[in-house]
Amino acid sequence: MQQLLTMEQIKERFQVKDNRAIRKLMEQGLKFLKIGKEYRFDIKDIEKFEEQLKTKSQEKILDIKPVKPRKKFKTEKIDYEKRKINLTQMRVV
Repeated sequence: MQQLLTMEQIKERFQVKDNRAIRKLMEQGLKFLKIGKEYRFDIKDIEKFEEQLKTKSQEKILDIKPVKPRKKFKTEKIDYEKRKINLTQMRVV
């Protein structure tokens, strides 16, 4: 016989306080059985779903994008003699 868990037991298993977190998991693919107004979850489906979540999170960690090298600034050639002349001419005497 299958072991079916209630919403309260699922909240304890995933250590969440709110039903909204469980509903989000249901939208992500957690299989459930609706009996009247109540939801029931098969323990085997929960374990499979947990494994899927683990592999997805590991794939995200392993799929790190490489760091792009920084662009080097273009430096213009400065004629220091002209700069010195311009600075001296602009001085207020």
